[in-house]
Amino acid sequence: MHPVTLAIARLAGRIEGQQEAMGIQFAFEDLLIGATALHLGYEVATLNLRDFQRIPGLSVIQTLKD
Repeated sequence: MHPVTLAIARLAGRIEGQQEAMGIQFAFEDLLIGATALHLGYEVATLNLRDFQRIPGLSVIQTLKD
């Protein structure tokens, strides 16, 4: 877990504004996870590829169900 810093909040706002201008909306939680990962240089491992792949520059790894 990582705290949401001002830099992460600004990045999330920038991503949200850019994507909303193209008609793309995110769940707030997904947006914060994605922005935090981008800020820290992390990849996101998820079953939810569709939503996270819409975040520009974010590296997403699909996880497998058990």
